[in-house]
Amino acid sequence: MAIFTKTLSSSDIERRLTIPGDCAAEFPPFHRDQHNEFNVKDDESGHQWIFRCARQSATNYGIVINSGWLQFARSKNLEVGDKIHFQKGLDHSTRAHHYRIGVTKKNRPNNSE
Repeated sequence: MAIFTKTLSSSDIERRLTIPGDCAAEFPPFHRDQHNEFNVKDDESGHQWIFRCARQSATNYGIVINSGWLQFARSKNLEVGDKIHFQKGLDHSTRAHHYRIGVTKKNRPNNSE
C-alpha cells in the first residue's frame, strides 16, 4: 500500500525529511518520548535502513525523519526535485508491518557533453 510520494525540497535534502501530516497514522506509534524507529527497505538495492521519526511539535501532527534519512539521501545522491515513494506492507505470517522506499530521479542534463 502506498503511503505517500513526495518531491524533495532543499530542507528534505539538507536537514530532515518532513512527512505529510495526513500520513502520520501509517507509521509505527510514537513512544512517550515522541520518537520511534523503524526499518525501511530500499527498493533498488534491498538494503535495510533504520529511520528514526519524531513529531514536529505538539500542535502539528506532522512527523519528520531525522535519523538515518540523510545517510540514505547521500547514498542515493538525491537532489531537490527527486521523488521518493513510501510503501507499507504486512507480513501475513508475523502480522508485522514492513516499509519500503523507492526513488525517482528528476531529469538531469547530461554533463558528459
